Amino acid sequence: MENKMAKLTAAYFDSIGLKYGLEGDNREVISSGFGGMSNLSSIRILLIFDAEGQTMHLIAPQIVKVPQDKIGAMYKTINDLNQKFRWVKFYIDNDGDVMVDADCILDMDSCGQECLEIMQRTASIANEAYPTIMKELWS
Repeated sequence: MENKMAKLTAAYFDSIGLKYGLEGDNREVISSGFGGMSNLSSIRILLIFDAEGQTMHLIAPQIVKVPQDKIGAMYKTINDLNQKFRWVKFYIDNDGDVMVDADCILDMDSCGQECLEIMQRTASIANEAYPTIMKELWS
C-alpha cells in the first residue's frame, strides 16, 4: 500500500518539475536534492513519511565526513550551529558524517508545498553552515 502523504507530495513535485525518487516498502521515502549552491555543490535530501500520514522526517545525509581525530573538536561547532539555526538539527552520526535533519507536522492539503519549503530551508541552512564546518575541519 502506498503512503498517501508521500504520493501527494510526489504529485506536487511532478507538477513543479522537481526530480525525485520514491522508495521504501510502502513507497514512503522520497529522495531528492538540490545543486548549484554557493558553498555546497549539492545536497541529498530524504523525506521519510510516517504510516499515519501526519508527520515527516527529513534527513540530509553526509554533508561532510569528519575524520576520527577531528570529531571531538567538531562537536562544539555542531552545537554552535544548532544554536544559530532553527528549523533543522545538525549532528554527527556513528560513521563521523555531519548530518542535518528535521521533523515536520504536515497538512494533507498542502504537504507538497510544505515539504518543498523545508527542503529549501534545509539546503539553504546547510549551504550557509558549510564554511563554518569546513573551517573547523581544516583548523
